[in-house]
Amino acid sequence: MKSSVVLTRGLAIFVLASLILIASLAPYLSRSTATAQTVAPSGQLTELAIDNGQADCASGPGQPPVGVEPGFGWANKLTPPAYPATLRSITIGFNRAGPLVEPDLLYRIVVFIDPEMDGPSISQTPAASFVGRLRGGETFMTFNLVSPLRIIEGSFVVGAIDINDVGGFPALFDSPGRSDPPGSESFITFNDGASWRTMRDTFPEPSDCMPGSWLIRATVETDPAETFSAVGSIIDPLAVEPFGVAANDAGTEVLVTNYGSDNVTQIQTSDNSLRNALVGDGPGGATDGPSGVAFRPDGARAYVSLFGSDVIPIDLETIDFSVLPQGRVAVLVKQTDGAFAQSVQINVGRGPLFPALSRDGSRLYVPCAGDDRIDVINTSTNEKLREIAVGSNPTSAVRSIDGAKLYVTNFGSSSVSVISTITDQKIKDIAIEATESGARPFSAAVSAANGHLYVASRDAGIVEIDTCKDEVVRIILDESILPAMPEGPGGLFKVASCLAGSGVLYTNSSPGVAGLVDTRIDQVVSAPALAVCANPRGIACATIATSTQSKHRAYVACGQPDNSVTVVGVPDLPENIADLPVIESVSFGNQLRIQGREFGLVDRVEVIVPGSTACLTFSKRRKLKKGATLILQKGRLSDGRSLTEAVPVGGTLIIRLTDLNGSIRIFRLTRT
Repeated sequence: MKSSVVLTRGLAIFVLASLILIASLAPYLSRSTATAQTVAPSGQLTELAIDNGQADCASGPGQPPVGVEPGFGWANKLTPPAYPATLRSITIGFNRAGPLVEPDLLYRIVVFIDPEMDGPSISQTPAASFVGRLRGGETFMTFNLVSPLRIIEGSFVVGAIDINDVGGFPALFDSPGRSDPPGSESFITFNDGASWRTMRDTFPEPSDCMPGSWLIRATVETDPAETFSAVGSIIDPLAVEPFGVAANDAGTEVLVTNYGSDNVTQIQTSDNSLRNALVGDGPGGATDGPSGVAFRPDGARAYVSLFGSDVIPIDLETIDFSVLPQGRVAVLVKQTDGAFAQSVQINVGRGPLFPALSRDGSRLYVPCAGDDRIDVINTSTNEKLREIAVGSNPTSAVRSIDGAKLYVTNFGSSSVSVISTITDQKIKDIAIEATESGARPFSAAVSAANGHLYVASRDAGIVEIDTCKDEVVRIILDESILPAMPEGPGGLFKVASCLAGSGVLYTNSSPGVAGLVDTRIDQVVSAPALAVCANPRGIACATIATSTQSKHRAYVACGQPDNSVTVVGVPDLPENIADLPVIESVSFGNQLRIQGREFGLVDRVEVIVPGSTACLTFSKRRKLKKGATLILQKGRLSDGRSLTEAVPVGGTLIIRLTDLNGSIRIFRLTRT
C-alpha cells in the first residue's frame, strides 16, 4: 500500500455517548509499505482498499473521563473481486505521532464474515481474532494470516480494537475518502465491538476533516490457496499416547514416541507410510515411557529418552521422582531395509525428557527432570561423559543457531539455563517472570529468522529470549496460547521451528489446538487457531521436496483418546512487511557486503563466528548504499580480529541485522 500524509492543522471535537471522540490532523512522516515478495501465490493476489491513499486525520477517544471504558475500535468492510477468496494479510495504519500510541502496545485485530454486506451485527462473534503488537514507530502494520479464513459470498469486515483502553488517537482516516467497490463502508465501535455503526452516521462533517475511510486494507487470494489446515491423519494401530516428535534434517522421516505402548512410529513424509519399532523392554511389564526423541544429523541414528513412569509427564508436580527408576536412552539404528531398530540402552538420570544433539552430532544432551541436571553422552561410544547441574526439573534442551550454546528449560524453577557446548559448562540462568503458580517453561525452539529462543511456558505464554544478550525480550500472548485452566493440567506443550525458521509452531493441550507465530514480527498469524485433536502433544516440522516445489508439513502427536498423528499444511510467509529487512546475499573479504531490501532502518550489524558464544560488533558504523539495498560493513570485530581471521575456510559466519524497530534478521554463510 503506497500512502502519503498531508501535513495540515486542525481540531474537531464531538461528544457521543458520554465519550469524547476526537478527530485531529496527524502530523507525522509517511512511509511506504513493501509489496509481496518471495512467495509465489498459487492463486491471484488482490489488495482491497477503500481509502484514497492519504491519511488526513486521526481519531480516537483521547483521554476518556475517569471510570469510562470506551472500548474504541475501527473497521472497514471490504469486498473480494471473486469467490471463493482467502484472506491472506491485513494492513492497518496507526497514528504514531499522537500521544499514547507507543511501541509494543497491543490491539485486538478482528475479522467478521459479512455475507449480507450490511456490516457486523450486534454481538456478532468474529470469524478471526488475534492480538496485534505495534512494532517500533512504524505507521503501517501488516499482519499475515495463515489460517483458512475463506469468503464464499458478500464481504468481510476487518478492524482493530483498543483492548487495553489506552486511548489517544490511534485510527487514521482519509478525507473525504471513497467507497470502492460499491458497498464498502467504514465502521466504528465504543463498546469493544459489541455493536458497530457506520463512520458517516457517527461523525458530523466539519469543513476541515470530513469523515472518510479508515486506512485499513486487506489482501485476498482467489482460486486455490494453501492454508494452515489439517491435511491428513496417521493412525498406528500399535501406538498408545503419541508424545514426542522429531523430523530428520532432510525432511524425509519423522519419528513419534508412543509413551503408553513403549514403541515409536517411523513415518515416511513422502507418502506418510509408517513402521513401528519397539524401545526399552517393549510392551508389557513396567512402563518405559518413551518421551523425547532426537535425530543424528545424518539421519542414520536416533535417540529416545525413556522416562520410566506410568504417569504421563505433562504436569511434573504430580510426579514423585524419588520412586522413579534410573532413566535410560534407547539408541535406534537404521537397518538395511530402512527401518529403525533398538541397538543399546544408555543409563542416565531420572525422568529424562526432550534431548538435543550437538551440531556435529558427537554429543547428546539429555535433560533429567528428576535429578536437576543434563547428562552428556558421547554418541560414538554411547558412554556418559559428564553431568551438568541446571535448574529444577529440566524438561527440554535446544541448541542455539550456531550450536555454540545449549538452552535448557527448567519447569520447576521457572528459568532457562544457558550452557556452552564448547566447554560443557553452565554460563547463566535466565529467570522467567512467574505467575502465582510459576511460569513452568516446558519446551523451546530457536527461530532461524532472528536466532531468538521461543519458550513454551505453561503459565506465562510464549517467552522470547534474545540469544545474543541471553535476556527475555517479550512474552507473546493470544487466546490460543493462554491455558484454559491456569491452575489445572494442560497448557502450552511444545514448540518447533518451521518455514526455514520464519515461523515457530506450538501446541496447546488445553483447547486442543496448534498455532503459528511469525517470528519476524513476533505475531501469532494462525487466527483462528487450528483444532487438531483432544490432546495435542509434541510437534515437528518437515520441509518436503517434490519435483516442482517444496512444501512444509507439521506432524502433531495426538494423545489419548485419538492415539494418532495429525498432519498440518503450513503455508509460506511472504516478505511483505514494511521496513522489515530481507537479506538476499552476503559476501565478505576485507569488508562485509550485504544485499537485499528494506535496509533503511537497519541500525547495526553483528556477527557470530565459530568457536565463540558471543555476538560480535564492528569498530566502524555500517554504511547504506544503492537506495538502502546494500549494506557495507568495514572495521575489526569487537574482539580485535578481522572477519577473515575469525572465520576459517569452511567455517560458518552468521550475520545479524538489528533495525530501529527492534526487528532482527540473520543470514548464514559458509566461507569458501
